[in-house]
Amino acid sequence: GHVSSCEVKQSCFAKAEAVAFVVDSTADLREAQSMLRELLAEEELRSCRLLVLANKQDESGAKSLEEIDRRLELQKIRGRRWILHAASAAQGFGVEESLEWLREELKDAPPETPTPTKRARLTRRGGG
Repeated sequence: GHVSSCEVKQSCFAKAEAVAFVVDSTADLREAQSMLRELLAEEELRSCRLLVLANKQDESGAKSLEEIDRRLELQKIRGRRWILHAASAAQGFGVEESLEWLREELKDAPPETPTPTKRARLTRRGGG
């Protein structure tokens, strides 16, 4: 049968404690900015932590974290703990560290507990 996007949102968002938002660092970020804005406006996600993974940081033409931060307007986020983290799924850096941040965040306080906004940037780690 046909399932509406509203039904999907209600079932997926209702129990969410975090949002992991992956962006392609080599792409135009206008669509990502719009999608992120819509997600953060969802009432069910109001108290969720936000992990923004800037993927493909290993590729030429990848935007810096500062540019991604600016284009996604992350500094405008209020009342939510969040982090922007450089990553490369292909090279295997950044993903585990990002998920560790998320694990610690969820361990420290339940999503219903109001928490101050956390702004942090983790930079790309070298190989080796």
